[in-house]
Order: sequence, then C-alpha cells, then structure tokens
Amino acid sequence: MKWNRVVSCFARSAICTVVGTLALGGAITAQVPHAAASGGFNGNWVNADAKTRNLARIEIEGMNVHPFGACSPTPCDWGVLTAKGDTKQDGIVRRAALVAVHTTKAEQNTLTIQLEQDGRLSVNVLTHFTDNSGRRDYSVVNAMVRDTAHDRP
Repeated sequence: MKWNRVVSCFARSAICTVVGTLALGGAITAQVPHAAASGGFNGNWVNADAKTRNLARIEIEGMNVHPFGACSPTPCDWGVLTAKGDTKQDGIVRRAALVAVHTTKAEQNTLTIQLEQDGRLSVNVLTHFTDNSGRRDYSVVNAMVRDTAHDRP
C-alpha cells in the first residue's frame, strides 16, 4: 500500500496530518487539550477485545507511552515510547491526540492515541513494513478501557 493511500484513508479525520506527516518522516503536529495534558490519558488501559491480536494493554504517564502487544503466553513489551503532542493556542481543539512510534528491524508502528468522549481510549496502530518483504501496510484501531485494578493511586 502506498503512503498516499494510507493518508487518504484518514482524510475525514483530524489525525490525517498527524499520521501522514509522521509516516512520511516530516514534522509531527498533534493537538492535546488542557484536560488531556493534565492527565486525561494517564493510567493503565486494556483492550476491550480480550481476544485482540494487536495491542493487549497500554500504560500512559504524561508523554510516556508503554504499549504491550498481544503475544502468548505473556504480552510483548514494546518499551516506553515518548509521545508527541501540543496544545492549540487559539483555544479551538477539534481532536486530542498523542502520537508515538515503535520501530523494530522489520516494521515501524505509529500509534495515534485519542481520548473518546465516552471515556475509552482509541489507539490506532499503523504498521509500515520496512524489511522489503512485500507485506502490505495495515492499520488497526484498538478500543481500550481503563484498568482500574492496576492504576496507581
């Protein structure tokens, strides 16, 4: 899949420029409202789909994002990633987003994290293969819920 096709699939979303420019190696621009910057994203989150084959859980503290892939018998630790984001100065924020990138020898995973109005976390993982294997890039949207049993006080 060509990147311009990946970007166009996000064309109706406010994250189009975030994912598009990041995937092409340009500057990252994301909008994070004051509520999110003060901890709205913070906490431990688990995938609402217990049978997911993508992200099992994610821990967020400030701009540090710690995702875990759905591996067996235990989740795969993707390490702590530093997310990007900023606040619009004009007070108009259409969509909050944090963006983080996880890179391996074979792929680059771009995580776009959004806090939904219903309190869920939406984590879009765009996987771009870098190993010349011919595999097609793909995107998975993960619906995450707070894991209050493991949240720190």
